[in-house]
Amino acid sequence: MFAPSVPDTSIIPLNPIHIDTTWLRYFDPAAAMAAVAAHIESLPSARTPERHTAHVYEAGLKYFLDWAGWALPTEDLMQAFVAHLLNRGLRSGTVASKYLAPTRLYLNKLAGQHITGFSGTTRDYIADCREHIRAAAAIRTPRADVSTNVPPLWRADFVRLDIKQVNAVLRSLPRPALSAMRDYALLHIAFSTGLRLAEFARISLDAITPADGGYLITVRGKRSNIDPVPISAEAMSDLRAWVDAFNANLAADDPRRIVDERPVWQPLTRSDRHMPVGSNAYDPLRGMSHQALRDIIARRTSAALGAKFECAPHDMRRTAAAMAYDAGMNITDIQQLLRHKDASTTMRYVGTKPDFHKRALSTYISFG
Repeated sequence: MFAPSVPDTSIIPLNPIHIDTTWLRYFDPAAAMAAVAAHIESLPSARTPERHTAHVYEAGLKYFLDWAGWALPTEDLMQAFVAHLLNRGLRSGTVASKYLAPTRLYLNKLAGQHITGFSGTTRDYIADCREHIRAAAAIRTPRADVSTNVPPLWRADFVRLDIKQVNAVLRSLPRPALSAMRDYALLHIAFSTGLRLAEFARISLDAITPADGGYLITVRGKRSNIDPVPISAEAMSDLRAWVDAFNANLAADDPRRIVDERPVWQPLTRSDRHMPVGSNAYDPLRGMSHQALRDIIARRTSAALGAKFECAPHDMRRTAAAMAYDAGMNITDIQQLLRHKDASTTMRYVGTKPDFHKRALSTYISFG
């Protein structure tokens, strides 16, 4: 997790009034943060190299503390915090998962602290503070701004591409260039597998095995589940072409060579050359950062299709699901493609593609 420090209230300071810090004489934020850290360490994600949950909780809780300072957490304070996040343009789901979840965990640990040895008005004050903190921790997740019965996959505010658009993106890449060979393989595999970004970033050669005319990538997914994901022989050929081209000018003992457990996605300089080890904190064993992969996906899709169709990594997962549905794949196979644990999750996510023309009564009845 992270060591508590005096919040940086310069981010978004509260109203310029005196903040009463009397409650800090009795409650211990550092101990509450330590309890949050212990909780995070008990989760399966703590045993993965990426430690995604720990990073998300650290960033979300630090943002809250920087925003709120050492003001006593109250229901009004949390309402203002939620309003601030929504005014930043964040989706309600993002507010809930990346900010409210870690903050509520911290507040519950804070409210649960055992404080003894006080009586009279001091004991009453501590009890009042505890009730305020509990009320703050009970703040509800904000409802989405727009309510709709359309399944998430088909909502208009999400980007998803059809097969013609995907092929247009792939054809836009000048593959003789080394970076284009990498990005072609990257996009081909991402669009055709529906992998999540963290899973995609971890692909290595030793995780790929031949199977039934194609190949299987063994990935570690949510809850550290190990799943085989099929890729086509064509996608594997594109990946192999990139790896061979990348390794071609590197000595056999060069640590940058893509072999075995090293991630297949490695960075290049702007001049399309190999990145020196240590430059921009480059470590071949870590490969490209998640942000670098996001930038490639956004840049390549917007360059080919325009800013309206600029994709984030999860848009490629939606695209894979939508293409599977349009191609006639049944819901069970789509569940396997997306690796949902329960088919009901897939049904809620994919549902039935809306055909608004067929829903119009005028399609069946002539008026006037």
